[in-house]
Amino acid sequence: MRIVRTRRVPSVRRDRAEVWRALRLLGAMAVRNEERIRKATAAAEESRKAEAEAREARRKADAEEREARRAEDETRRKAEAEEREARRAEDETRRQAEAEALEARRQAEAKALEARRREEEKAREARQQAEEKARETHRLDDLERKRRFDAMIAEGIRKGNEAFDAHLRKGNEASDARIRKGDEAFDARHQKIEAALHRLIGDGDQRWGRLMEALAEGDLPGILRGIGIEVAGVRRREGASMNGRKREWDLIADGPEATVVVEVKTTLRPEDVRHFRERMDTFRQWMPDYDRSGKRIHGALAYLSAGEAVLTNAERRGFLLIRVVGSSASLRNSDGFVPARF
Repeated sequence: MRIVRTRRVPSVRRDRAEVWRALRLLGAMAVRNEERIRKATAAAEESRKAEAEAREARRKADAEEREARRAEDETRRKAEAEEREARRAEDETRRQAEAEALEARRQAEAKALEARRREEEKAREARQQAEEKARETHRLDDLERKRRFDAMIAEGIRKGNEAFDAHLRKGNEASDARIRKGDEAFDARHQKIEAALHRLIGDGDQRWGRLMEALAEGDLPGILRGIGIEVAGVRRREGASMNGRKREWDLIADGPEATVVVEVKTTLRPEDVRHFRERMDTFRQWMPDYDRSGKRIHGALAYLSAGEAVLTNAERRGFLLIRVVGSSASLRNSDGFVPARF
């Protein structure tokens, strides 16, 4: 095998040249790359600057926008606050006006009420004065009526007693039939006297009955005390109810040991005696308080006029007999009479 030797020197030179060419090429390329990098860096820097400037511009714009919004919000808040203050002032003014109007209305109502109260007070005083004047006039009229009434009663009773006494004198010599007839005539005369008295004080007026009760009531404690019955008080027109019914007693004289129930009649008739006996038989049922008291209970008949037979019948039934004469009353029972206990 043949070995061929090459020359190394020329080859090295070529290689060096090529290396230098390569190096120069690489240097140029590096320079160009560096230039490009520098330009790219500069461009990037410019871009960053532009972006920073843009960001700054945006930031400023955002800040200005925020400031504008803040100013706008502040302006709106101020406007709303001013509007609220204006509404508050308007409401306050309206409330003050309403309060003043209410106060004025209240004062007007108070004045009107005070004026009405004064008018009512004046009217009440005038009415009271008129009523007092009417009561005084009525009292004077009642006094005059009572005076005339007492005079008429006294005269009527005097005449009636005279007629009755004459009738009794004649009756002692007459038959029983004539006595009864005389009693009827006597009763008729007293009915006429009673009717006349009623016309004097007013038909349908209860003052006649109240006057009879008052005349009997005035002397009742003394009359009962005279027969040993002490009286602590007299009640007029006392009523009671039982099983839906009502009942009333003219006078009740109540004492520590006994109670006397009084029926007042202008003209005492037989049916009055029977009716009062029925009422006295049931008195304890109607008035259980008196029943529980354990007191004695007696009955009494007060009258203006009555026939002898009626009085005899009433006394036989155990009733106290009280005759009202003029302006007084007196007991008319027989000597030794003992009242019945009911």
